[in-house]
Amino acid sequence: MIALGVVVVFALAAATSPFGSQLVSGYGSADTVPRALLLYGLTLGLPVLGGSGTVRLLGGRFAALLWPYAAAVITAGFGWVAGVVLATWLLPLVA
Repeated sequence: MIALGVVVVFALAAATSPFGSQLVSGYGSADTVPRALLLYGLTLGLPVLGGSGTVRLLGGRFAALLWPYAAAVITAGFGWVAGVVLATWLLPLVA
């Protein structure tokens, strides 16, 4: 949960002009913030959820073994790819 909160804070910071976003001056905050939240939520939040869910599911029973964590890395990789594909498809639809 803390990692998802960090992703949201990072997305909000990246969508503001004090942190260097040039899009805010052209499009405004009302258009930039939802797109940033969607982009960062899908490309960073989805892998975090996938990896942590895998460790939570498999880590309790097999905590001494290494393969649940390897499965979490693979799950996070697939989550990142799915997030990039979804963001590419959904970002043009967000007004």
